[in-house]
Amino acid sequence: MPETVDSDRMVTLWITEYMLNTAGYAYQDAGFLQYNLTNSDIPDKIPIKMTTDFFKYFVPPLYKTYPDKDLTLWIYVTKPVTFDVNKAGVSGRAEGTITWLVHVNDTLIPAFTLDAQLDLCVNLSVALGTKSEVYLDLITVEPYVQLKSSNIGNFPVNSLETFLKFSRALIVPFVNTLVKNGIPLPSFDYVSFTGFDFTLEKGYIQIHTDIKYVPSMRVSTEREYYSLSADEFECKIKDKDIWANTVADNLISFFSNEIH
Repeated sequence: MPETVDSDRMVTLWITEYMLNTAGYAYQDAGFLQYNLTNSDIPDKIPIKMTTDFFKYFVPPLYKTYPDKDLTLWIYVTKPVTFDVNKAGVSGRAEGTITWLVHVNDTLIPAFTLDAQLDLCVNLSVALGTKSEVYLDLITVEPYVQLKSSNIGNFPVNSLETFLKFSRALIVPFVNTLVKNGIPLPSFDYVSFTGFDFTLEKGYIQIHTDIKYVPSMRVSTEREYYSLSADEFECKIKDKDIWANTVADNLISFFSNEIH
C-alpha cells in the first residue's frame, strides 16, 4: 500500500482483498452460501418453472426418466468465495455444486449433480453514518458447469450452460438478496461519516470521506448511501455466447425489480 493518500477528504478507509476474502470465508462458513431453490422462489412474471417439463429440451433424459415432476435445486458453495481488486474493478470466483432433485411421492430423488464455477463482477456500495457498512453487489456473473454425477445417464451440458447464462439475470438479484448484510466499517460515538469518493488500486480500494460531529445523538439513524459506478468496472465477456450475455444483461434490471 502507498504511504500517502491522494485525497482532500478528512478520512480514508481501506478495503483490501484480504478483508473481502475474509467476508467470503465468513459467508461460506456460516452456511449463507447454500440454498434450496424451488418454484416458490421464482416470481410469477418470470417465465422459468422448476419442473422437468420446463427443462426437457435442456436435459432430455431428465424428462424421460421423470416426466411432469417438480424440481428443487440444492445450490451449495464448496469453497469460500475469493476476490481480486485492481484498477479495472472488483472480480471474484465462486465454486460449488448444483444438485437437481426430483419430487417423487413426497420424496426428493437426486437426478444429477453439476460442478459449477461462477466468475463474478462485483460492485461495492456503502452506507455512511455513525454506523457504516460496505455492501457487495453482483453486477454480472459468468457460469461454467460440467457434469459431476448422474442417476439418469450421461448427457451434454452445453444447452444447460447456455440456459444458465440467461438465468444469470435471475441469479444476480437473487444472490444479492441472500448476501444483503454489510461489512461493518469502524464507528465512533457521536461521529458520522459524510461524503464519498474512492480510488481503485491493485489489491485494495480506498474510500475517502469526511467526518462530522453529531453531539445530539450517540448513534444517528441518518444514513448516506453511495454506490461505485458500474461504469468504473471492466466486466469482460470471456465466452463465445455474447448474444446470451447481452440478452441476460438487458433483463437483470427487470428481474431485480420483480425479486425485490
